[in-house]
Amino acid sequence: MDGYSLNCDTYLSFMPLADDDGGSIVSNSLFEAALARTVSADNNTLSGLDYSWLALEYPVPFNQDLFRQVDEFLASPPPRYPPRDTLWIFNIGYWDIWHLAALPRKLAMHMIETQAQQVLSYIELLYEEAHKNDSIAFSETYTDTAKTTPIRPPFRVFIPKAFDISLTPGFVTTRPTPPPPHTKAEQMRNAAFLESHWDKVFQDMLHEWERLPKEELGDEDDLSEIKDSDLLLNKKALRANKPSIPSARREAITYDISSYLRELIVERQLRHAGIVDHNEVGSAAVADGYSEIWEPCIKRDDPSGDKNENAKGSTHDGWSVCNTPDEYLFWTDFTVSRRAVFEMGRRAAELLKRHIQTDTEWSEKDKQPPSSLRKDDNGEPLKAEAFEG
Repeated sequence: MDGYSLNCDTYLSFMPLADDDGGSIVSNSLFEAALARTVSADNNTLSGLDYSWLALEYPVPFNQDLFRQVDEFLASPPPRYPPRDTLWIFNIGYWDIWHLAALPRKLAMHMIETQAQQVLSYIELLYEEAHKNDSIAFSETYTDTAKTTPIRPPFRVFIPKAFDISLTPGFVTTRPTPPPPHTKAEQMRNAAFLESHWDKVFQDMLHEWERLPKEELGDEDDLSEIKDSDLLLNKKALRANKPSIPSARREAITYDISSYLRELIVERQLRHAGIVDHNEVGSAAVADGYSEIWEPCIKRDDPSGDKNENAKGSTHDGWSVCNTPDEYLFWTDFTVSRRAVFEMGRRAAELLKRHIQTDTEWSEKDKQPPSSLRKDDNGEPLKAEAFEG
């Protein structure tokens, strides 16, 4: 997200930086439980196949998961001056699919559905904390709006759609080779399928969250059986007095990162083959795309000692760096280039601003009395009989 385009004063990120060993996922404990199920003799999701190698090749990530990130954020002291407004961004799913693609598909699908329940509980917890004026999650818009308009203020959540990690160079070059009969090709198919399933499940989850009633969830409303979710939801019991702050309007916005990056990849492939499809994909000028959409700009030298011929740049400590990074879609095996990051941030910011503008316009119309749109030539409100016959 382009914070500059949105005129953000403060940017807080609790997402751990990714490295060669991967990044954070939604729930470490949930993935640990899934690994335990793969060694269970009575588990009917294994189809008789051996998955005992999973825990070694895909151990539980050491990075803080989403639960710990939310918990760390809420444990932080509130600022002296609360922000005027807050945009909540959840960038999730990327490394989850990396791990889930190795699991039996039936188990992986169940994992995604359970993860969606967890994420919903985390978002709802932040929603509740945003109504507490002594919480770091509080924003001034909730009290300011109450003084100036009866329209409920928004609680906006921005969740980009997960990018299919199987489209990255690292999925092929760094993914461990599984023992037969498992293959990397099987895991690549799993990743593509699970990315689509993730998108559908999480879109449904967000629609469900937006339709929640104005009243906050009661303590008896159990969103998930997952232990971490229970820990988060139980924090509601710590509230001593319910603040006199208007209930916020839940809003969820998504941005299709995967579609944008996939189009860049297809564009380069078609242009290389001299093909233009019916949507004119393949006809874009080279300056608008990337000359290299597969090899990353930064690449580890071949273990045999041969340098990366495609990099044609400097080398350092076994790594090669390209001379023209703006021509490379991928910066590393798993991250896109700075140019692509800025473009995606710009597009996401424009999408959000259009959403806010539309929301503002509808809010202004909602303030107007119904008769303001139904007046005669003298400016008097039309009566009901004027519309009959």
